[in-house]
Amino acid sequence: MPRLATKVTVTGSALVLLYFLWRSLAWPLVHDAAIMHYVAWLISQGAVPYRDAFDMNMPGVYLIHLVVLTLGAPETQPGAPSSWAGSARRPG
Repeated sequence: MPRLATKVTVTGSALVLLYFLWRSLAWPLVHDAAIMHYVAWLISQGAVPYRDAFDMNMPGVYLIHLVVLTLGAPETQPGAPSSWAGSARRPG
């Protein structure tokens, strides 16, 4: 019985996590996220962290943002209209 309860708990937690992860895809890049996203993009272009692009966060954050850049939609790319001026929303 304890194994079943563990499986149900893990499966339920994973489903809740996936639900919230899916809901967060529509969030705009604001505050630190836009900076981290930009530094990750610079790294993908060959920049060296903390020498060519300085930010006080740990390198693991850039790896996560690099994955998002690699797998993400076009609107997650630096320079996309949704990322301009701290992710200001476009009219219309």
